[in-house]
Amino acid sequence: MVASQQHNATLDTARQPDNQSIYGTVLDLRLKDTELGWVQRMDKYVLTLVPAWFNVLGWIALTGAIQFLASKGKSVALMVLVALSLLWLWFYFFVIFNRIRFVGIIPDRWDRTQTWVSIVISTLLAYGSWQLAIYAAALIARVSSP
Repeated sequence: MVASQQHNATLDTARQPDNQSIYGTVLDLRLKDTELGWVQRMDKYVLTLVPAWFNVLGWIALTGAIQFLASKGKSVALMVLVALSLLWLWFYFFVIFNRIRFVGIIPDRWDRTQTWVSIVISTLLAYGSWQLAIYAAALIARVSSP
């Protein structure tokens, strides 16, 4: 099973019926639960996200290694492969973070605004993650050079 399928299959899906087909997870910041409930929810998130995290780190490390080889051999084909890898990472981060709907940030009566706030937060998280991935891949390539 791929990381995104694992993500969908095992995340705590506190979904609202009208958002079920759009969002994979609703992160309700107003949710009140017992300590045991929070621990169980956190366990599900950790067991789902940690394998996906290391999977993405592997992709970033591989991209850095390819970037290192491309810089050593001055290979245009490898640089295209690096560019495509970074582009696919952007799409991956964008899809993953935009599957989360953040609710409870602003009042419920502003549903349309709440949707846009959630989209902006998700997009910023995706962009930040992508920039960190680019930086990490470049750092791996730079550190690998003698």
